Order: sequence, then structure tokens, then C-alpha cells
Amino acid sequence: MARRLGSPLLPQKIGALIRGPSLEKTNRISRMKDSDLVKLARPAPRSHHYSDSLIPQQPRITELKLIRYITIICLVSYCGYLAMKSHLIYSCLSANDSYGGWITIAMVMFAGSLVLLAIAIMMNKRGLYLLALPGSALAYAQFPMIQITQLAHYGHSAIGDMLLGDFVGIPACLLMMLFPNWWWFATMLMTTSLVVTLHDNQLPFWHMSDFDAALYSTLISGPVLFMVYSGIHTSRQTDAAIFQSAQANMTFLRSQSFSELESYFTSRIHDKVLPTLNSAAAGLTPVTDVPRINIMDVTQADTMSVGNFITTLRDSVAESTKITIHAVADLTMPLPFKTAMALIDAVAEASHNSVQHAPQATRELTISWNGTVMNIVFRDSGPGFRIDKVSHNHAGVKITMLKRPQIYNGVSVSLTSTPEQGTRYEITWNVTDTVAAPEGSKEQQNMLLYQVQKLGFDRLFRPWVAAYALAIFTFDVMPYDHTGQWHVLIISMGLVAGALWSLTDRSQLRLPWRNTIILIVCVSALMTIGQFSHYPQPPQLQRYGWFVSYSVVLAMYLALRLRPGVAWAMWVGFAVITYVAESWLGLDLLASASSIIACIPLLIPATIVPLQLNWVAKSLPTLQRVDSNAYLEPDLQRYTSEMTKWLHSLLQLVDDPTVAKLMELRLRDAIRSPLLDVPELTAAVWRARAAGSRVTLIDDRSPTCADPEEQSKIIANTTEALAKNPHTLTLRLLPAGRDRYASLRWN
Repeated sequence: MARRLGSPLLPQKIGALIRGPSLEKTNRISRMKDSDLVKLARPAPRSHHYSDSLIPQQPRITELKLIRYITIICLVSYCGYLAMKSHLIYSCLSANDSYGGWITIAMVMFAGSLVLLAIAIMMNKRGLYLLALPGSALAYAQFPMIQITQLAHYGHSAIGDMLLGDFVGIPACLLMMLFPNWWWFATMLMTTSLVVTLHDNQLPFWHMSDFDAALYSTLISGPVLFMVYSGIHTSRQTDAAIFQSAQANMTFLRSQSFSELESYFTSRIHDKVLPTLNSAAAGLTPVTDVPRINIMDVTQADTMSVGNFITTLRDSVAESTKITIHAVADLTMPLPFKTAMALIDAVAEASHNSVQHAPQATRELTISWNGTVMNIVFRDSGPGFRIDKVSHNHAGVKITMLKRPQIYNGVSVSLTSTPEQGTRYEITWNVTDTVAAPEGSKEQQNMLLYQVQKLGFDRLFRPWVAAYALAIFTFDVMPYDHTGQWHVLIISMGLVAGALWSLTDRSQLRLPWRNTIILIVCVSALMTIGQFSHYPQPPQLQRYGWFVSYSVVLAMYLALRLRPGVAWAMWVGFAVITYVAESWLGLDLLASASSIIACIPLLIPATIVPLQLNWVAKSLPTLQRVDSNAYLEPDLQRYTSEMTKWLHSLLQLVDDPTVAKLMELRLRDAIRSPLLDVPELTAAVWRARAAGSRVTLIDDRSPTCADPEEQSKIIANTTEALAKNPHTLTLRLLPAGRDRYASLRWN
């Protein structure tokens, strides 16, 4: 009787009277313990129960790497700053005024903050950075606070000689890493500008020149702070996106690995366990051999050489098979062991089927190997068959020959057969194929890598930023006395504008050579015109002359655009030419070689940025190379252990030929019908078969999931029918999309 979707099952007898169970089988059932029946009915472990777990959330690896590198740079800069200002620091500590205690406490705090920074760098833990970075900035902030307080109290301060503004960018960068957002960027930019105005050892913005100094400082600190902001912000996004990509890759690898392992067990049961049970049921094998079946008879080797693979493959077919080998490449090349064994088992199954169904046919095995592709063809001249009519019970064809080999990457199989024209089975294995990542992940990773490498370049070097820099240049230099030198100012403005324009090309991450040459020409011309200009009142408010100040800013920008070598060569070249012109040629130049050399520290942070880019880019594979063994191997081992224990627990129940036959049917059901491997149904089927019923379970729905409501109904109805000891019963789960969920026929 067929049960339609959602319709009740009406018990009905069809045909002859139900045959009663034999006395021997009835006694067998009655003697089976409840605990044994529970073991018997326990469903086989399924791979999907293990392959859905995700990788635990990882720390922000890319962000932590970037924070560590920037912190190292800041710590080294701090130490260099202390070394250069050591005599001034000693003078401040020796000063006998009412602020001596505060200065001493500030020095101790600062030294302690450096130690804490070093510990945070070594440990590289986010919690330590949250403590060390603001602690260092707070310790540094004590000095400008002391200076402002002394200026307000005394009108002067010894700390002013330390030129705190030269290194105010260090604590600003440290704090910027903790709060990568726009409002904090603006706050840090204003803070650095405020500290820079203390250079004249007067209260901030006490003179108009303070505004010039504050605006000029934004040209130096602004790009560096913006890159730190953009770098941390982008690295956080990258960590999240790369982690999602790693999750997708791991899900794919888990699914593939568990499918591979499940296919191995299925083939192992079919090829090793079922024949032994069948032989024991026929009395050809002692029943005592059944519990001793070596279920995991697999070598621990990871690879097999091509030569061994071909030899084993040749030995797996019948002796009457004609074997042709075309091996024109290295036979010592290692091959993945599991893939090789799957192919050997598949060819052995094809040979076994040929001998069994066409004993008089001629058979031929052809093996071709060219170094990258292994092609295997097995054919016979037997009667052939229709592949679409292969019995559902024929796991050898469906699993060992067709499904299992294609679990492995690079393997494709083809089975063709026509009645009266023989059978042809072909395997093609591209051994160079690697595990494929989910679609689109490679493109996503490339995109993310580009995002990290940019670190804000696409937003920093824009035309409006160039216009802002040019406006600051104009505002800064216009107040000077340009009597007789207006042509110098106009030409210099044009040169600065040309250099800034060359930096706005964002077509490439690294500044193109054409724009690099334009910038070099503009800066060289600016330095030359400035050196030979003779102002009646040289602009001493800018330490080395305005043309030197803006030339070094442009050189710094060149280094930021990933041309640090060119920037250094250009600036050192200016210093060398100036020295030669002054010392050997006796020329009267406005800026000395030493003043040009003194500007080099501004190039250091701009030079380190390209190194940071490289380090951050290298950190991306850290997440992409998430150690799959850490998350995959334990579950694979657990599945293997539970599957092995499950099989052993069933085989231990086999103690006579009758039970061996019933166990063979039980395991065939587990292989063929995973959705019907349900404890109550399994127990009912076992009892019915022991009583003489012929029960067939067919699962055409897998791998689609079961419908919970319909599944429970059909299991209950089938269990009820089996309790009536039918002569025959066939339960079939229909493919998804049919108007019925299942059909049940019994009589």
C-alpha cells in the first residue's frame, strides 16, 4: 500500500497469509538483551553532525600587528628624544623651583610608561595596549602642562628648550591607534598644533606667528595621524572580512574532509565488512572472525609514489586483464595516499563487477601518466548494462566507483555502458589541483589586501588637500618682507603648486615615475631659488628658511607615496651640494648644509610607513592560513573514533550465521538509507526480519534534509506495519520536490 503525503496509513493485507517466524529466530530475538537492542538500533555517526561548527573568534591579528609596529617606532623615537635632550632633562631636574617635584614625578611616569610600552610590544596583547598607550600619552602630557603653568606663573620655562612640539606626534599617534575615528583625529591634530606653539617659550597663540606654526604643523602631523587612523580603521575591517573568508574556507574544508572520511567508511563497510558478514552467514567464514574485522586498515603514510600506485593498481584487477602502461614522467613523484587508494578501490570494484557479471569477456586496463595528469581506463567486452537502471542496492557502483573518487580534488570519473557493447570506466586525476576555495574568496582577499595597502592614500592625496597645503604656504610666507624678491615668491608658489599637484595622482599606490620626476624638479628648483635669494630681512621665524621647511614637507610626502629611496637621495643630495657650494666654491647661500641635515628626522616616519605597509600586508596570510588542524583534526578524529566504535559494537553482537545475515542487512540500510537510520525503525526492522519478513528501505531523498513532521509520521506508520509481521515491506523516501514525501507498501 502506498502512503501519500500527509495521508494516514491504513493497515491492509495483500496476497497470501503472513508467514510466521521460525522458532529458532523467535528464540534469537527473545534472548537479545535490551542493551544489545539499543546498541543495534543506535544510528551511525554522520559527518554533517561534525562539519557545521565554526572557528572560534580570533583576535584582531592585522590590527595588533600594525599597533605593535607603530608602537615600536614610537618607543624608539622616544628613546632617541631622551638621548638628544638628556642635558636639558638634567637641567630641569636640577632646577630649584616650586615645580621641581612635579617635574620629577613626570619624569618617573614617563620612564615607567616606556617600560610599559616595551612590555606591551613583547606580549602583543590588546589589553596591555589599552593600558600602555594612553599611559604613555598621559605621561608625555605632563611636560607641556608644566611648561604652560610655568609660563603663566613666571613668564618663562626651562622646559621650553626641550622643544616638545618636535615629538608631540608620538603620543598623538599612540592615542590615535586606540580611537581611530574622525573626531579623535581632529582632536589630536589640534593638540599637536597647540604644543607646537610653545616653541617660542610663550603661552600658546600669544603672537600671530603661533598661528603660522600651528598651521604648518598640520602639514607634517596631519598625514601621519591620518595614516595611523586609516591604517587601524582599515585593519579592523580587514580582520573582520578576512576572518569571514577564513570561516568560509574552513567550512568548505571541513565539509570536504568529512565527506571524504564518510565515503571511506562507507566503502570500507561495503568492501570489507559486508562480504565478511555474508561469508559468515553462508558458513564459509567462522563467526568468531567477524568481531575481529580490521575496520581502519589504513596505513599512516601521507603519500604514495606514482610507481607504487601503478603497481598496486595493476595488481587490483583480474589476472586475465590486458594491462597497458604509458608512463613518460617521473615515477617517484609522491601522490596523496587517500586519493590514490580511492582510485585503486574504484578500479578493483570495476574489475570485480566485470568478472562477476561477464566472466567470459575480455578486459583491458590502460594507465597513462604525463607528470601532471593520471588517466585510467578500464573496459570490458561484456554484455553491458543501463547505468540509469543500476540497483539502489549496488553501493559498489554508486559509492566506490562514482561518488568516493570525486570527493577528492582534481578527480573526475566517467562510466559508460551500452547493452551488448561492453562497459568503459575512466578516471582522470589532475594531481596538481589544490583544494579549491569557495567561489569569490580569492577576489575578496585580493580586494582586502589592496584596501590594507592603501592605508588612506586614496583619501589623503586629493586635490582639496593640495589646495589646503598651498593655502597654508601662502598664508605663512606672505607676511615676510619680499621687497625686491616678489618674483621669488611667485615662482616658489608655482613650484609648490606643481609639486602638490604631482602628488594627487592616485592611479597607482606608488607615485608614478612621471609624477615623481615632476616633484623632484619642482623641489630642486624651489631649493635653488631659495638658496640664491637675498631677502633684506631673512625670515628667521622659520628655523631654516621657509623654502627649506616646505621642501622637506614635499620630500616627506614623496616618501609617503612609497618613494622613500628617492626622497632620501634627493634630500641628502641637497645637503651635499650645499656643502660643496659653501666649502669649495665659497658661495653665499641662505641655508647651510647642517640646517638641511637637521630636517632629516621628518623623513624617518615617512620612510617607515612603506615598511609598515609591507608588514601589514604580510599579516593577512596569518588569518588565511588558519591552522585547520587546530579545528579540523580533533573533530575528524572524534568522528573516526565514534564510527569505529559504532561498527565494533555492532559486530560484537554477531555470534551465529543468522545474526550475521541480519547484521549485513542492517549495515546495508545504514549505507543506503541514512535518513531511515532511526532507532525505533531500525529495531522494528530487525525484529521483523528475524521473524521472516522481507524489508527493503530506500532513501532517494538524501542528501536533502528530512521533513520533521512527515518523517515522524512515516517512521511511526512503518513501525506500526512492521509490528504486524508483514511478508514483505518496502519503504521509500521520494526525492525532494515530489508531491509525496514517501511511499510504503507491505503485504
